[in-house]
Amino acid sequence: MRLPTISPFPVFAETGGLMSYGTSALAAYRRMVALGMDTTNAPVVFDLENYNTADSGCVNAVKSFIQGWVEQMHVPPAQQAGVYGSTCASGLQRLAEISTPPDFVTGASWDGNRNTGAMPCVDSGLWTNHQRHKQYAGEHYETWNGVTLNIDSDCSNAPVYPGPDQLNTGQGCVGEGPGGWTSVRVQRPGPVVLEASFALERVRASAPRCTE
Repeated sequence: MRLPTISPFPVFAETGGLMSYGTSALAAYRRMVALGMDTTNAPVVFDLENYNTADSGCVNAVKSFIQGWVEQMHVPPAQQAGVYGSTCASGLQRLAEISTPPDFVTGASWDGNRNTGAMPCVDSGLWTNHQRHKQYAGEHYETWNGVTLNIDSDCSNAPVYPGPDQLNTGQGCVGEGPGGWTSVRVQRPGPVVLEASFALERVRASAPRCTE
């Protein structure tokens, strides 16, 4: 599911503009229903990707949009609303400033560090209660059961579908709090991501960008 760009003006992001948070949230929900997924309390990740974090108009539009996205995902039957993006270039820390911040984040930092508590540009005191996935390695090839995939590699200390998340020390993942980690391997690209190692699923709204 490829979505258009976010308007650089918060009022447009709030009320519709090029892409409304309501449309995006509803599309994600309908995709889950179509897949036969249990939507109650299911984690859903919005793929924010990079944008101009030095532009205050872009920052305000993104914060306004994500607040609306989270609030819409919380409409009963509520889902857990997450956001994926670069830990620095997507301004994830700024999302903690909004009145309804994401329930969890998936931060991309290809530094090879499998500690979900170590996210550059994101304060260690944010999203600490099993609320972080970390994408620690970018696209590379791995073979599982004779099938070679181009994947990213993540460590998880946050909601997954279907739960519960489980510690897998063999993958070397470390979390910022006790319990509940697993290595999550993401197949790309695609609107529905099959996290192949543990057969987890995630619904993503793919790569909208704030533009002038």
